[in-house]
Amino acid sequence: MENICDSISIFDVATKFGVALKGKGKLYSSPFRKDEHPSFSIFGDGKFFKDLATGETGNVISFTAKLKGISNKEAYKLLLSEFDNGSFKAVSSGRHSLDRNEEKKPRKEDINAPKKLLWDDALADIVAKRYSVSVESLKHAFDAGCFGFGNSNKTGNVWIVSDNRKLSYQIRRMDGNNWKFSGKEAKAWTLKNSDCSYPIGLENAKDKQAICICEGSTDFLSCFHILKTLNMLGTHAPVAMLGANHKIGIPYLREFAGKVAMIFADADEAGHKAGMAWANQLSDIAAVAMICMLPDYALKSGKKIKDLNDYLRYAHEQGKELNPFRM
Repeated sequence: MENICDSISIFDVATKFGVALKGKGKLYSSPFRKDEHPSFSIFGDGKFFKDLATGETGNVISFTAKLKGISNKEAYKLLLSEFDNGSFKAVSSGRHSLDRNEEKKPRKEDINAPKKLLWDDALADIVAKRYSVSVESLKHAFDAGCFGFGNSNKTGNVWIVSDNRKLSYQIRRMDGNNWKFSGKEAKAWTLKNSDCSYPIGLENAKDKQAICICEGSTDFLSCFHILKTLNMLGTHAPVAMLGANHKIGIPYLREFAGKVAMIFADADEAGHKAGMAWANQLSDIAAVAMICMLPDYALKSGKKIKDLNDYLRYAHEQGKELNPFRM
């Protein structure tokens, strides 16, 4: 439950519930007792508090619990219900914005989010061959609003993952080259104003029994292919987190309630941490939250299997049955 502290501050909670925190700097008058000489310290970018008079300490959750006279678990659920817009922005005066749609890196190029994802048979065939997925699975992703094509005046055709909520977009170049910006290179580019805490594809999970959480756009397409091959798209929904350093946004956690969450994080240190973080976030919400470990195999090139797309390639190379759900 500690993940809430990553997105919401004590100042936000106080503002939400109409509590005036009087003071300056890091010291405020306690909202829980008479405090003529401010001794209530709020620190760590507003994530923690310590009452210097009583010695009591806590975080956003315990602050909310004490403020409302409820348990920590009830406070957690209350925060989920109160901070429920998809692009949460801190409202504290003079505090650093926690807007999840805020651009974090300067870009040399700028591509606006497309108004509509397009389909192209020839381009779909290229993507299918490049990532060892079927055109049919790409078409299913397109019909679900999660995949399509666009065009950049600077780089030509691109392929895109998003969904009908249009909260987040990640694009890759059709020529296979990397994007270059701020002196760095990257295979995938998350567009400006994307909400990286949003699991792309989540809107399609409403009537599904299970949600398969992937890391990145190629694993997202690989999951569509695997589920289609196994005739599981009727019961399982693929979703994509756009990078291992992003946690699932608080407003979206409730959509995992009562479902089986199957996590396919990358088999590296960052992926392991991400998988554990997502599992911890979902442990009290999903019916089951499990991390699906990738097998310790290598491709013919000698490269170790790192992600779901590597697993897909390995299965094709070896002619093995394709079912990561039984790993």
